Amino acid sequence: MYNGVNSTIDALRGKHDSMGSMAAGALTGAIFKSTGIFFLCGKAGSFSHLHSHFLVGIRPMVVAAMLGSSLAGIWSYVKNSV
Repeated sequence: MYNGVNSTIDALRGKHDSMGSMAAGALTGAIFKSTGIFFLCGKAGSFSHLHSHFLVGIRPMVVAAMLGSSLAGIWSYVKNSV
């Protein structure tokens, strides 16, 4: 998924650089975390103790975007240093 997003950004911008790679990492991380798991927990037959838990939302998307962008930046730096 990252390679497809990175190639699309490169084609739209007309160049390949670290900023494009970092943007692709951020976008890929955000897309990855935009879908997730929804589950219910509680006692069987007791709706008073039923809780819903979301493993999706803005915060996980931001964290995944920052992680993806950071990893792409590190990779670009290492690749350009060698």
